Order: sequence, then structure tokens, then C-alpha cells
Amino acid sequence: MPRNMIEANAGLFAGLAAAGGELISADLRRQKRAIRTDDLEKRWLRGLSLRSSTHLLLDAASRFALGVYEDGLYLIAVGVNVLEPPAELQPIELNAGMFTAIAHELSVPIVLTENLAERLLEYVFYPVEKDCELIELEVVAPFYQRVSLYRVDPSSAIAGDSEFGLRAAIAAIIGAPRSRPLGWRTAALERFGFMVRDPAERSPFHLLLRALTETRDDAAFLALYRCIEQLFSVPAISGLSAELGLSRSALGVAAAIERHLGWRRREEDAIAQLFAELDGALIDRMLPVVGAVARNENRSRNVSKRIYELRNQCVHFRPAHAAGEALQVDDWATLTDLMLEAVQTLYARYNSAFDETKTAAA
Repeated sequence: MPRNMIEANAGLFAGLAAAGGELISADLRRQKRAIRTDDLEKRWLRGLSLRSSTHLLLDAASRFALGVYEDGLYLIAVGVNVLEPPAELQPIELNAGMFTAIAHELSVPIVLTENLAERLLEYVFYPVEKDCELIELEVVAPFYQRVSLYRVDPSSAIAGDSEFGLRAAIAAIIGAPRSRPLGWRTAALERFGFMVRDPAERSPFHLLLRALTETRDDAAFLALYRCIEQLFSVPAISGLSAELGLSRSALGVAAAIERHLGWRRREEDAIAQLFAELDGALIDRMLPVVGAVARNENRSRNVSKRIYELRNQCVHFRPAHAAGEALQVDDWATLTDLMLEAVQTLYARYNSAFDETKTAAA
């Protein structure tokens, strides 16, 4: 359904007036204002369809969204400065129609400054005698968080995620260092980039985006742990599905069993079984980082136990933690790098768990 241009402009200027507070009088608020648009910009304002989700919300001032206009798919970045856009994301100059649609519908935050009300009064809410005062985009846009638009290459793998835009958002964040507070290492960023460009990748991209943009090391670790958590029931359910000749995906069967019977794998055992599938070299690199000691040949069990304990420490606060008995991690950056590698490896191993006509590898 085409967007109502009058309502979009009215909503946008109502928000600016509210930001100006009492300095913007009722008489000034009643005077009609709109961002000046030409015929092409009016078509964008009416026809740009937007969709987003809470998973694309990075913080109070920054987010991503997807836009569709005619046959084109667009990634919209709010408050994100993508210094190095990937080849699949072509920067598009923002016109007045695009901006009005985006700023109104996505509630783009206004940049709060000390003299905001005075600037609004001088440049936007001055007295007018016209039926509708047309104001240039260059006057209005600086009051808002930065808005950028990128056309998504339709032939790329990230265009395949046209429902949510999470692949495109991750690809953009890799080129936006200020939106990656933890300063991920180059090897990890390259791994993120490879994963979003792999059409067969089934990792939960909303959790990968969360890990990539977290401000705390333990929160990034927990986001990656949750990626692995989705696979906890897969090995056991795959065997059950094969024995019963079920055509549903292993994850679908697991969800049905949990929904109807309340059954879930015991977490410590589940992660131990999954980590036993990891390459021995990866386990050996994890051992010193998590402070595990290889007391026997089952090195993966020692690592998975410490990973599970770290997970508990991230989500619980028990008396032992208050007494200073919490596990210490000296190199969170290395741990999160290794966890990301584990996520990629395990999802490749159990890729068929998502397929309706197959069961995961035994």
C-alpha cells in the first residue's frame, strides 16, 4: 500500500517539534511543513517498503532495516558509519523521499545537542505564511542520526536473506569498526564474512550479529554459545528420526518433542557430545584459553566442561561468584574467535538437520 506523504511529513515534523520542547509554540507546530521533493523523490516516498526486526536493533541510536523499491532490495543503516562497504552493497545517495519515509517509519533518533531547540526554531520552525512550508533535505537531515542506503547485489548470497537482512547487516558491520566495540581480530572478521556469503550456512545470523556488536566480551561469548545451544538435541534426535523413518528435519522433530513432551538434552552432556565432533587441533587451542587441563585422552570433554561452566557464570550469579571463585578468562578475544570457529564447524557438520527430507549425519 502506498505511503501517505502528508502523514509521513506530519509525523516527522511533529517529532522534531517535540524535541524542541516548549520553545516551539503551539502556533508554530500547527503550521504545515514538509521536506521538498521532486517527482522521483515522491515516488520513493510513496513506494519504498520497509521492514525490520528487533534483531536488527543494535542500540538506542543505531539499527538496520530492509527496504524494497520496485525490483530492488536495499539495506538501510541508521547510526552506523560503514567506512568500507562490501562489494555486494552499493552505496546509494539518499534523496528526500527516501529520507522522509525512513525517518518517519523507523523513528530515526534525533541527535540531542545542547542548543537543539534554538537551532530548530531558527532553521525549521520559523513563522511562515504559506499553506505548507517546503524545507530542503539538507536542512532537516542533520538533526537526525546518520541514515545510509545500500542496494544489495541481487546475485549475491546476502540477497538470499531478503526476509530479515541479517547477512547484509553483518557484511556491513564488518566495514563499520565503530559499531564493533570489542575490536574483533582480522581472522574472525574474515570468518564472519565467509559465513554470510556461504549460501549453505545455517548458523543463527541474529546471534552472530549480536556477538559482533556486543560491548562486553562475556556477552559476545554467550551469543556464540547460544548458537551452539540450538544444536544440543540434534545428534540424539537424528538417530531417533532415522530409526523411525521420519521425513521431518531433526530440528523440527526436536521442537515437536520439546513442545509436546517437554524433553530437552541435559546441557552439559549435549555440549560434550558436540565438542567431541570438533577437530582435535581446535580443542587443543581451546584448552589453555579456558584454563582446562588435559588430564586424560578425552580433551574435548575437559574443554566442553569449562565452556559450560563459563556459560553458567555468564547467566547466573551465585554465592561462589560473589566470593571471588568465578572462572577467569585472560584472553576473551581468542576465546570468542575459537567459539566462532566451533559454531561454523558444527553447523557445517549438522547442516542437514535443517532439511525436511533428510536427517543430520549420524
